[in-house]
Amino acid sequence: MARHGRVATRTSGVRPGAQAGGPANHPNESLIDADLAGADLRKANLNGADLRRANLAGADLSLAYLVGADLRGADLDGAKLDGAYLSGAKIGSATFRGASLREAMLGDADPSLEHPFDPPTTFEEADLEGAVFRAVDLNGVVFRRANLTNAYLYEARVVGADLREANLAGAKLKRHSLDRNVTPELTAQFAATAALSPASPEPDQLPPSDAD
Repeated sequence: MARHGRVATRTSGVRPGAQAGGPANHPNESLIDADLAGADLRKANLNGADLRRANLAGADLSLAYLVGADLRGADLDGAKLDGAYLSGAKIGSATFRGASLREAMLGDADPSLEHPFDPPTTFEEADLEGAVFRAVDLNGVVFRRANLTNAYLYEARVVGADLREANLAGAKLKRHSLDRNVTPELTAQFAATAALSPASPEPDQLPPSDAD
């Protein structure tokens, strides 16, 4: 049962430390304000879970399913989300400072949300190598000093994103040319790195956008 006010929220399957009995299974569960800092949630099913303002700092969510989850205002600083599925997740004002999201799937946000990644959503100093952002408007999102090496910014709009000192080596855009999709200042930055390809082919395999 969830408890509010930043006090610890624990269920039998959501605990820090080693997993017991397999991955946690909490789809559509209310975990508002849950204290899950450092929790072992590898391969957890948290599809549709309400994790607003949850403390997930340092948690291991590798290969976790967070499709359609509500992470607005959540603290994921230093969390590990390598290969996690966040398609359709609401992450407005969530923080991912120093988090690892290698090959994670993000985007396809709820179309009813006018700005699904409302600032101050931040990936400052996060490792997003190979991450996939699909059909999202990243206006106001902070990627300062983030590693976006080989990231796929599919149909993403990066106008207004803070990409200062970000590593964009091998990052790819789909369907949008640089001159149409980014400000002159960002265009100059990308041209200087010679790193962003505006019409790159899709990778041979992409993570699924929905969990089974």
